[in-house]
Amino acid sequence: ISEYVNQQSEQKEYIFIPLDGQQRLTTLFLLYWYVGSRELKDGENTKVMTSLNKFTYSTRTSSRRFCELLCETTLSFDKIPSEELSNFFWFFKSYKKDPTIKAMLNMLDVIHEKYNSIGNPSLFETLEKLQFYLLPLDGFNLTEDLYIKMNARGKQLTDFENFKADLIKWMKDDNNPEKSEFQKELVYDDRNMQYYMSISQKIDNE
Repeated sequence: ISEYVNQQSEQKEYIFIPLDGQQRLTTLFLLYWYVGSRELKDGENTKVMTSLNKFTYSTRTSSRRFCELLCETTLSFDKIPSEELSNFFWFFKSYKKDPTIKAMLNMLDVIHEKYNSIGNPSLFETLEKLQFYLLPLDGFNLTEDLYIKMNARGKQLTDFENFKADLIKWMKDDNNPEKSEFQKELVYDDRNMQYYMSISQKIDNE
C-alpha cells in the first residue's frame, strides 16, 4: 500500500498495488460491476461505479481503458454481456485479442448465466462477505526471489512450481547456448509470443 499526496485536495491518499492476486481482484471488480448494474439505481449505482473506476491496470493500456469504459456503460442484460459490450461503438476488435479483456468478458458471461439461474436475486448487500487474505510485504526484501518463492496464496512453492521457474529462467539465460531458439516468435492460443512463454503457458494451463 503506497502513500501519496493528492495534488488537488492536498490530502494523503493510499494506493493498493498487489504483486499477486490479479485474477481474484478482477473477479471481485466484475462481480461488483455486474450486480451493482443489475440491482442498484441512479445515485447508488453511480457511487459504486465511481469507486470501481479507481480499479486500474498498469500493464496494458487497452485493459485499463476497458475498465474505465465499463464503469461508464449500462447494459440491458437481454444478451450475454460479451455480445452486448462488443456492439458498443467504443469496443475495438483488438480488445478481443487482449488476454485480460478476453478473460473478463468470459467471466462476465459466467456471472450473467449464474445470476439468471438463481432467479431475481438480491446479492449486492452480500458481496461484502467476500474477503481475501492480505500479506503486506513491507518487511520483506523485495528481490526477484520473491516471485519464485511465493505463489498466489503467499506460501512456499511446490517442487514442481520451482522446477517451472528454474526451467523458464534457464531458457532466457544469456549463458544458455540454446537461448536464441527459445526467443523465437510463434502463435499460441491466438497470441504472438516467444517460445519460452508458450512453454510457460502450457505448463500452467494444459
